[in-house]
Amino acid sequence: KLPGWILKLIASYLSKRKLIVRYKDCSSSERTLNCGAPAGTVLGVITFLIQMDGIKAFPIIQSPEVPLTQSGNIICKYIDDVSAAAVIDLKCLKETQVMPKPVVYHNRTGHYLSNENNPIIEQIKHITDFATINQMKFNTRKSHMMLFSRSISKDFQPEIYVDGSLLDVYDEAKILGTYLTSDLKWKRNTLNIESKCMKKIWMLRRIRELGGSQDDLLMVYKRQIRCLTELACPVWNSSLTLQDINKLESIQKVVCHVILGQKYKSFENALQKLGIPTLKERRKAICTKFAKRTSKNKKFSPWFPRTKRGNSRHVQPFARTAVYQNSAIPSFINILNNPAS
Repeated sequence: KLPGWILKLIASYLSKRKLIVRYKDCSSSERTLNCGAPAGTVLGVITFLIQMDGIKAFPIIQSPEVPLTQSGNIICKYIDDVSAAAVIDLKCLKETQVMPKPVVYHNRTGHYLSNENNPIIEQIKHITDFATINQMKFNTRKSHMMLFSRSISKDFQPEIYVDGSLLDVYDEAKILGTYLTSDLKWKRNTLNIESKCMKKIWMLRRIRELGGSQDDLLMVYKRQIRCLTELACPVWNSSLTLQDINKLESIQKVVCHVILGQKYKSFENALQKLGIPTLKERRKAICTKFAKRTSKNKKFSPWFPRTKRGNSRHVQPFARTAVYQNSAIPSFINILNNPAS
């Protein structure tokens, strides 16, 4: 419970706010603001986070530190972006006699999921009720669904309506700058990283034309380009294909060409001259550091259960598919159990 003086302070901060628009030498009349919070302020962000945090208060929803396969349902929130996920037993699917036209890919097996067996509907109802109580609006235009399934014999097209609007089913989504696809591959994300980095390499060419030193070019590369290749890499690094790895490494090859110019002989020689490691080596170091820090965190330590003998080794999860075996958490556990590899 918050002390009364804090509540009075926040109420005073949010009330009796005025707005005046100035453009060049002209000013508008004073208007009263009856909603929202001041943008760009610390207290404004804090009050918004406090208000939005209640969206996770759902009885059947487990916290993010509990694996989805155990909890069955989860709601994750970052500022005002909310993602809900649920595990659906394909045994609950029913065969349909009437196939809607045109037949979409997920309807190819002729199955459908009834509303009583769809836990996502209850989650979305909780989110819409929360929005209504807090005088917010569920934005159906920016809301969509993704289906992750590797089953060949059973599939279905999700149908969820919000305020009379059917939510679209997408095969890819951009979450905090990282592309996630329904096939759980990272080719689309790799292409996005390559595209953004190649567009920024023109800065290096321009700085070199203006007489920038090699140290200046290297600093710009590290701060403006290389950081893009490492965004959220603990999530996707272990699942990269050889083609993805080579495509990312080609970004640094182009940069070495630009920085060294005619002095460029080979990629290995360029890395030695510039004193930088390969992107693959940097991602491995980042993932190792992330795995060690996450395993010691009280909130996420359940992801890394230890063996019954009480030693420093962690239980390696059983993987039925290569997709799960190469995913983030199993790869983290492998790093922790084999730090020298």
